Amino acid sequence: MVPRPGILSWRLGFSLIGFLVSITIIGVVVAVIASSLGQTRTKVRDTRRLLDMRQIQIALELFAAENSLYPRGTAVVLGEERAACLNNEGWGMAKCLKPYLSPVPRESGDGKYEYHQLAGGASYRVTFELETGVGELAAGSHSVSPEGME
Repeated sequence: MVPRPGILSWRLGFSLIGFLVSITIIGVVVAVIASSLGQTRTKVRDTRRLLDMRQIQIALELFAAENSLYPRGTAVVLGEERAACLNNEGWGMAKCLKPYLSPVPRESGDGKYEYHQLAGGASYRVTFELETGVGELAAGSHSVSPEGME
């Protein structure tokens, strides 16, 4: 007995509905993976900011130990041209001599790291932003000072 051509081709091929269901499932999986990667990237940027703050804090403490004061400056945007390096003279251009920190870390996102000398050089504050938060630090504005991170 010879099968009818319509029935045989229907059984061997994909149906339109099966194809659309497969595409929908693939789309959902891709959306979940993309969302997860986006959150991971944000957490990595926040972790990098905390590491940058720790590096800046150590360099400022070394500077103060040798100079008895913290570097001069108010609203100094770290990592930009006039604050690309920290040496005995304070914030300076890139490639300064005997640096405590060179290059000075620069904010990778839309924000900025901003340095303020306080109390005539007896203290300082560096402000920064977190996107989602890391550990006990929530999203939003934070600062680093000789007393620590808040």
